[in-house]
Amino acid sequence: MERKQIKLFPVWAYQKEAQYLTKMAHAGWKFTNWRLARYHFVQTETLSGTIQLDFQASEDIAAYVKLAQDAGW
Repeated sequence: MERKQIKLFPVWAYQKEAQYLTKMAHAGWKFTNWRLARYHFVQTETLSGTIQLDFQASEDIAAYVKLAQDAGW
C-alpha cells in the first residue's frame, strides 16, 4: 500500500521534519520520495530508530556516499 501526504517544513524546521519522518516510520510507513511538499510512503513493518536529515550539495555527493559507505551507514 502507498500513502502520500502534503507537509510543508521550512528549511530551519529540519528537526520537526525528522520527527515527522520518525513518527511515520514507527507507525509502519517507510519514506520513499519527496516532491513539491508531497511525501511518499509505502507500508512496511514498524521500523525502530531515529531519522536524521543531512543535506549535501550535489557536486559533493560522490564524496559523501563514500564517507557513508566507509562508516557503514
